[in-house]
Amino acid sequence: FCTLLGSRHFFDPQKNFSTKTSLTKMTAEWKTGLFGCMDHTASCFDVCLCSCFQIGRQCEAVKGNVDANDTAMCCVAVLLSECGAPIIQACQIRSKVVEKYQIDEGTIGTCLKSCLCAACSLCQTHRELAVRGANPGGCICVKEPFSMN
Repeated sequence: FCTLLGSRHFFDPQKNFSTKTSLTKMTAEWKTGLFGCMDHTASCFDVCLCSCFQIGRQCEAVKGNVDANDTAMCCVAVLLSECGAPIIQACQIRSKVVEKYQIDEGTIGTCLKSCLCAACSLCQTHRELAVRGANPGGCICVKEPFSMN
């Protein structure tokens, strides 16, 4: 399964289990709430109607590529949508956002939120990336990123 997803896109044991990450004190908090989906209705509709593109854009935003789409991740989400890949990808994106912004959220919390409510989790990570300046791109309905104004 991991071979099919490609190790550079999905699972990199050295990045996921580095000692540097485990020793770093996570002190930041989420700037947007998990159930604040309707704070930015465009990204909410985007996640519900076309989550594969949202996953691709967020993968690129986490890597620092603003307003880009990771086509490989998008295709994986489409091809394996019946096998739970979007939930796994939502968990992976959420864990990378938590790591990148030093958000105080345990691994179990990250996995549970992504598995039990993948859509809410993807909406939250989209808003979080946009608020912190890593614009994951616009949505189906709106080109401009989310802002907290």
